[in-house]
Amino acid sequence: MNIFEMLKRSKKAEQHQQDYTTTITENKKITISEGVAFEGSVISRDGKDIPHGYGIMKFEDHDVQGLFCNGDIDGIAYINYHEWMCVGRVCDGKLNGWGVRSRRGEVEFGVFEDGELKVDVTPLVEIYWDEILH
Repeated sequence: MNIFEMLKRSKKAEQHQQDYTTTITENKKITISEGVAFEGSVISRDGKDIPHGYGIMKFEDHDVQGLFCNGDIDGIAYINYHEWMCVGRVCDGKLNGWGVRSRRGEVEFGVFEDGELKVDVTPLVEIYWDEILH
């Protein structure tokens, strides 16, 4: 799959964009399950509050901050675990599209698919970074 296919493949993202613009949300603090809490925009469906819009979901071992749609993280997000973190386009809980990931002091920049780096632009960023600092 090439980069252009990756960027336009998500019909789910198109549906989420429509969902974002056609629903009214309110900000709340809610408990999702044991050890999982959410603070941010929610919608109510069948008497249940669901993360929808910008917010932060806190788990016991990590936090997910960004755009949620119908309970799922889907959009630009920041995910922070103890050993690694990432910022970028997230779908189904994984980097999908442009992003940056840092693990144990190593940084990766590029295009990700299902959480795996597919187009690595890290060397270009390192060259650019060296030029800025010197």
